[in-house]
Amino acid sequence: MQAYAQAAKFTGPLSSKALIGMHVQPGGGGSLGNATASLTPSAGVEGPVYFNTSHLPDPTLTTTSNTQGGIIFEVEPGDYEASVAHPTLNCAPQSIFWVGKDAAHAKIHAVAGYLTVVVFSCY
Repeated sequence: MQAYAQAAKFTGPLSSKALIGMHVQPGGGGSLGNATASLTPSAGVEGPVYFNTSHLPDPTLTTTSNTQGGIIFEVEPGDYEASVAHPTLNCAPQSIFWVGKDAAHAKIHAVAGYLTVVVFSCY
């Protein structure tokens, strides 16, 4: 985790906050770029920072690359809703997550010092 934090130019402590990882995949497999992730509430969080083609966080990216993911730093421990948007596809969390306010949102619980990963499929 420290290597990801350094690549994203994140300098805060990793132990008192949580990290949220987002993985976005096309429904039929393969890779998917141009998706954006969001976390609600978002106050105080850093990111998302999306992964570049070398699979490292790149703070200059504004959407997913073909590596399909990103990470959100500085997340206070607690409950959140995550969602992903794509310009031409509908995205929904994998069935292993609690459904949030609708089928496009996942309820997640962030724990200090840990990474929580949310997986979305877009069709």
